[in-house]
This record gives sequence, structure tokens and C-alpha cells, in this order.
Amino acid sequence: MNQLKIASYTKVKQTTPFTADHLAKLHSLLSYSDEKKDIRDLAIYFLLYECALKRRDLKSLAAEDIAQDEDGYTVTFDDRQYRLSEYGGESIQRWLDYVPYSVLFRAIDRHGNISDSPLDDSSIHRVLKRASQLLGLDEALSFSSQSGRVGAVQALSREGLKIREIQEFGRWASPAMPLQYSGKTSLSEEQKSLFKTKKDHD
Repeated sequence: MNQLKIASYTKVKQTTPFTADHLAKLHSLLSYSDEKKDIRDLAIYFLLYECALKRRDLKSLAAEDIAQDEDGYTVTFDDRQYRLSEYGGESIQRWLDYVPYSVLFRAIDRHGNISDSPLDDSSIHRVLKRASQLLGLDEALSFSSQSGRVGAVQALSREGLKIREIQEFGRWASPAMPLQYSGKTSLSEEQKSLFKTKKDHD
């Protein structure tokens, strides 16, 4: 079990951040495509980064969680609203034209038929792997399901947000992971110990 925990920690520590620069390049590559997979995947890339979504979050989103007002598009998740960028809003609307209700992100078969079921873990893995390939990243730098969250934390940290604010943005129960993702590993380990002690006594 301890070896498993160490392996898990190493994997998280080495996660490649998905950055605004990556997102801009993917937008330039995919935004003019009429292929359903390109439209869906670009919308996924925007939400993973701009809303700091986890894989589980992505699977649970519904079209009804997306709202439009005079200022653009918002995503509601866990009673928290996230304002999308202009390009993010455009990308999600293009996908909503195909999926206007119920499960938001779904599988697409090779004939272009959209499933009624949400994407599974392996499908999300392929979507992220595809982003890595489109950007020409080395295999060792491929994105994982945490890459959007890591990139979001690092961007928010550079903007001057406090760790507590970043924790709230990413819906973390503890500041440990925001601290780790922003490079404050010693403080992260302290918070992990505190969080574990608290859970053991709950």
C-alpha cells in the first residue's frame, strides 16, 4: 500500500501542465474544423483548463449546466459558476449545437454518430492523448486527466491569487494539491499530514 501511495504521488508530481499556450495552439488547429470530434475535443480542452475540471467532473457535466447571458457563457459545477473566455464560449456553443440537452460530452463513433452515454475513462484518455499528439509533445510529456488542473493552478498563482482562493476555484477539500501544483512541495506535505490526521479523527 505504501508503494502504491508513493507511485501515485510521483505520478501527480510529474503531471504535465496544460497551459493557456497549449489551449491557444489547439484552438488555432481545431476551431475551423467541421468534424464533430474536433468540435467536441476543443470544447473539452477549454473546460478542463478554464474550469479546472477533473475527469469525473467532465463525465458528470450536462448541457443544462451551461448558461449564456449578455456577458457570455458560464458553467455551473458544484454550485460554483465559471465564466468562460470568448473562445471558450464559442467552442462550447458549437458542441451544444449537436448536444443541446442531457449528457454534455459523449462518445462519437467512426461514422460520426454521437452516443447517448457519457465518455468513459479510456475515451477521455484518448482525447487528452490526442491533444499531446496535435501539439507534437514527447510521449513522456503527454497530458493526463490532472493536466488542466495543474495548468490552471500555476496560471492563477502567477496572477497573484492566494492558495485558499485557488483551492476554492478548483474545489479541493485541502490546500495540499494547489500547494504542490504551484511548486510549494514542503507546505503541501504539511497540509497532507494535517488533512490525513483530521480524517483519521473524524
